[in-house]
Amino acid sequence: GANNGKAERTNGSIQEIKTIGRGYGTAERYRIAILFFYGGLDMSMVNLH
Repeated sequence: GANNGKAERTNGSIQEIKTIGRGYGTAERYRIAILFFYGGLDMSMVNLH
């Protein structure tokens, strides 16, 4: 239903990473990829210099 929309979308995104990322090698790298792409990180505050 409508309440499941966000969860369904997130699950679909995770499944996409799973399909694309078979080369992550470890469960930890897979977890990091999920958090990086879909964890809602605000990278605007990161200083890369």
